[in-house]
Amino acid sequence: MRLSICICIGIFCVFSCRKALEIRPQNSLLNEVAITTPADLSNVVEGIYDGLQSGMVLGGNRYIYADLLADDAAVIETQLNAFGTLEIYNRTMTSQINDLRNMWRDGYSVINRANNVIKVIDQEILSNHVDYNPTTFTVFKATALFARAIVHFEMVRFWGNPYDVETPGNNTQLGIPYRKEPTLSGPIGLEIARNSVEEVYNFVTNDLNEANNMLDTLSDGSSLYNEWYRHKVDKWAVKSLLAKVYFFMGKYTEASNLAEEVINSGSFTLETNPRNNFIKSGLENNDEQIFQLISIATDQSGNPAWGYSRYGYPLLTSIESSMSLFHNNDKRLDNINGYFYVSFFGDSTIAKYDLPNATNGINMTVLRLSEMHLIAAESNLSAGGNGNRTRSEELYTELYQTRVGSAPAIPSTNDSLKTSIQLERRLELMYEGDRYHNLKRMKQPLRNGVPYNDPSLLFRIPQEEMSGNSLMVQNP
Repeated sequence: MRLSICICIGIFCVFSCRKALEIRPQNSLLNEVAITTPADLSNVVEGIYDGLQSGMVLGGNRYIYADLLADDAAVIETQLNAFGTLEIYNRTMTSQINDLRNMWRDGYSVINRANNVIKVIDQEILSNHVDYNPTTFTVFKATALFARAIVHFEMVRFWGNPYDVETPGNNTQLGIPYRKEPTLSGPIGLEIARNSVEEVYNFVTNDLNEANNMLDTLSDGSSLYNEWYRHKVDKWAVKSLLAKVYFFMGKYTEASNLAEEVINSGSFTLETNPRNNFIKSGLENNDEQIFQLISIATDQSGNPAWGYSRYGYPLLTSIESSMSLFHNNDKRLDNINGYFYVSFFGDSTIAKYDLPNATNGINMTVLRLSEMHLIAAESNLSAGGNGNRTRSEELYTELYQTRVGSAPAIPSTNDSLKTSIQLERRLELMYEGDRYHNLKRMKQPLRNGVPYNDPSLLFRIPQEEMSGNSLMVQNP
């Protein structure tokens, strides 16, 4: 059986009056080209990675938009652009904001590519081809499942209210459509209602668990790929992402167990130079990185440097209240290796992504070991966790000592230790978009005291989707 699978890049570009809006053909197979060989399928998988590199998908825009709404950075208001970052910052978003329209479009474009790969493999269209390799196809499908999961996960956190960790199984608030079928021709299949947040998270974990089961018996990326550079999906990337999703669902025992698998794998070590996680380019990598998106001169990832780096025209800069949270002798405050740069005149800027050429090409670290330490350490002490205080102390101490150079004072109670770990998460993941989502998980106010579930924080569904999808419901 042969199936022609068209790679439709503009999946979100639904149809008003049944007339197609513009669908961008870049980085796609032409509509008349079928996936008829494993080489064709491999090209689509590479298209998934290419899509993930977009600044609107796993690139730096999601960090910048989150930090515009959180409280760890000052916003340089003169650098905000109308019909984009200005409205996000002011929480006056409409369905016509170009940044959000592009984010929705690019996200569902990657999802569509992933769905095409999954369908070809599930229907065994190429299983009799002379170049068929079962291990390669396992990796291809797991990659597609990972991509479909991570993009839906990142999108639902902006377009839906947060998952309430206190009411697991009952998060009926509107999320986003979880698309699991490829769009093969025109508007067919584009009309789909929004799933609840609960459903979206369950679909995400289902996809990741399937990918985990497929890859768990295989070796890590260094054996799966001729050129790994930590920029390809392997079992550790899948386990790390699944641990993170479970953490934000309040499934703390599951989150801790998976994070521990990664920590104990022996494949990763904490980086002694904190900034070194964020200033790699091309084929460079380090042993703390679990999954990164590489950037080369001819294929650049959408890195976050434009929003932060002093070498460009940043939107965000440092504030004393955030810098004062760091520990004495903290390497993350070091001018050369840290997250800030303090000039001769005493003014400071965010330096996490500081390279002279950073705005033109810098790799995007997506998952790294320090977050696994933080997930396991906090999860153990959280309601529903395993209660292993001793292990939380060990993980907290290891990260703290690597970043500061000395061991921390361990608080006497579980609650105070958890508070210290939460602070460490804030420090370690500062300017990576985590503060925004973590405040919402903990039900704490955001910038200017805005409640974590204020409707003005929700991104608006793009007008194209609203016009062409009769099942779509707009955010308030």
